Amino acid sequence: PDNFRFPYAARGFSDFWRRWHISLSTWLRDYLYIPLGGNRGGEWHTCRNLMLTMLLGGLWHGASWMFVLWGGLHGSFLVGERWARRLRPAWFAATAPAPVLTVVTFLLVCLAWVPFRAADPATCLAVVTALVRPGMPSGGEWLAMGVVALAVAWQWHMRDSSLEEAASRWSEGTRGLVAAACLIGVFMTSGGDSRAFIYFQF
Repeated sequence: PDNFRFPYAARGFSDFWRRWHISLSTWLRDYLYIPLGGNRGGEWHTCRNLMLTMLLGGLWHGASWMFVLWGGLHGSFLVGERWARRLRPAWFAATAPAPVLTVVTFLLVCLAWVPFRAADPATCLAVVTALVRPGMPSGGEWLAMGVVALAVAWQWHMRDSSLEEAASRWSEGTRGLVAAACLIGVFMTSGGDSRAFIYFQF
């Protein structure tokens, strides 16, 4: 089954976790969130169960406070979204704020990736400080933001579809070229770094 369904086009954090690493999020739901009580027992218990699930999900990635912080951030995002939807249900039901929800979700999810990847709190703080420093971005930073914006726009366009559906409309030659381009891209962006992909540690 699909394990990622265009997560960076998610309209909110609950939608993000329905699209991101689906095998992990399903496991967290079935073996942590529901056994803890799920959404039974009132709003406080539901928020507590969400936070505990995400904290334990962070710890699953490794025995590091950085992973716990990442899980805590996502737990806070989910709880905050839940309360916002209760306080302003009409706003969330409208279609107009969908792009706003996607942009806010994307930015906060990317911010949470900083502690996930940082080796220690000092590195995490240094990266976050660099992100919010005053001044205009450099040419390379504008280019990077443009590439990211195009990638998010593509995910937005594809959010209700799948790669299989898109590829089925291409010729065999086009599918071969796309696959070759992806492989070349992975090779070129690896940078010759000998460090293993983070999930190879588990």
